[in-house]
Amino acid sequence: MPKASQPPDREHLPQPLRLDRCAEREIAWLWHPRIPLGKVTLLVGDPDSGKSFFALDLAARVSRGLGVPPEPGMEKPGQVLLLSADDDLHDTILPRLRAAEADLHRITLLPAYCTRGNGAQPLSLNREFQWFEDVVKPLKNLRLIIIDPISAYLRGAAAYDHFTIRQFLQRLATIAREKQAAVILVSHQRKQGGSIAIHRPLGSLAFAAVARIVLFLKTDPSVIGRRLLLPAKMTLQSEASARAFTIEEGRVSWEPAIIPVASGDLHEFVFSTEEIDDQRGRAKEWLIEQLEKKRVPADEMKRRARELRIPWRVLRQAKKDAKVRSVHDGAENRWYWQMPDNWIRDFQGIAFPIVI
Repeated sequence: MPKASQPPDREHLPQPLRLDRCAEREIAWLWHPRIPLGKVTLLVGDPDSGKSFFALDLAARVSRGLGVPPEPGMEKPGQVLLLSADDDLHDTILPRLRAAEADLHRITLLPAYCTRGNGAQPLSLNREFQWFEDVVKPLKNLRLIIIDPISAYLRGAAAYDHFTIRQFLQRLATIAREKQAAVILVSHQRKQGGSIAIHRPLGSLAFAAVARIVLFLKTDPSVIGRRLLLPAKMTLQSEASARAFTIEEGRVSWEPAIIPVASGDLHEFVFSTEEIDDQRGRAKEWLIEQLEKKRVPADEMKRRARELRIPWRVLRQAKKDAKVRSVHDGAENRWYWQMPDNWIRDFQGIAFPIVI
């Protein structure tokens, strides 16, 4: 009689944890409340928005133990590991770091290409992750890892392969936690995409899902040369604010003022004027379809809009464009949204009231 098959080895599987036996731990910050230590932060922006300038300025500050004015720095300088696939070491990276007065002996650059056969090939971190871990492990007092841009180091993975990229990012998050280092992944912004800000990074949605903080870097449309660092996802901190800087004589110059930013304000910076107009038009048509037959409670309309990920600022403007009225029902003590009296559609689907 054949022997029963043995159960598979389960030593590598996680064990249940009794939460009453677990200790809490405060979040440590490289730059409070924007860049935490031990976690992954995603920095998103268009070309020429200043992403690399920002990353190198931060690297220089970490190498000297400095903070971003007026906020204090770290207790002591830290080591920085830099991966940069787009900028040349000799004519771009080194001049910018020297302009920022970096302590270069605390900054290590990992080349973007490896030698295979007769030529150089792009380094693929998801394929060579064990080697990457071996590089990181001996670095003492490592406080910052910058990968710019992250898409250049995942050439072996499809840009939208959610499972592969999420697996890679979770391993990267483990390194961040074990070394208590901040990991900043630099990403380009999609030209077109989702209707909410955290869906704008190029590639898989796993980038924004795994990152605990997502920051957007945008040029200020009202001030030439001014860049705005904007919060898009702040899972570790309830309050969010923006910071501004300019680039002067090859280095970043921070404005000392903290800029309050409402969640709705971010939408106008992240999306182009054409995209906002298109979203408003589609939101307006959706409102008309919802309200053309009967009025609907205001809270119900807002709930439906949230399910469709229509930003509140877009919905509010579309409501104004469609001339939707807010009416209070005293008997029910409830607010309703309804179309104006005697309204019709024109051939373009635009609602307007008939004047009698």
